[in-house]
Amino acid sequence: MPGQTEAGVEAAEAANHARRRRQGEVTRRVIDRETRPNSRYVLLGDMNDDPDSPHLAPMLGAGNTRLSDGLIGVNETRPPKAETFQQPPNDGRWTSRHRSEGTTHFRLFDQIWLSPSLAQRASAPMIDRRTKHSGDGSDHDPAWVTLDL
Repeated sequence: MPGQTEAGVEAAEAANHARRRRQGEVTRRVIDRETRPNSRYVLLGDMNDDPDSPHLAPMLGAGNTRLSDGLIGVNETRPPKAETFQQPPNDGRWTSRHRSEGTTHFRLFDQIWLSPSLAQRASAPMIDRRTKHSGDGSDHDPAWVTLDL
């Protein structure tokens, strides 16, 4: 960021990571308080971090209550819009693209987490590749799963 020292950027990142961890801990407490072991529920949204981030780990739970990643094996509705990527994405498991210092970064910030009993009823995870990247209300590609209820 312009005008910030490296130490300032690192401090801001550390604060963001700590905030995400606290949010994950609160989310997990709410889930534990409001659900039963066989409850069916979905936790989804823009998590501002990758699914395997240690900062999001508290919300995922453990053991028999661990949430399942609904976007494993995801398919794309169409190939990404042709852009001038220096390096194209390795696979289709991303919903956000960000360009910095001449490099495009592809991240799966938008996530779908499923309770253990609902994960068995999910199929066809998809990410819709938008055809335009401005004026459509979001800077992320939408993701979804099909649930057999």
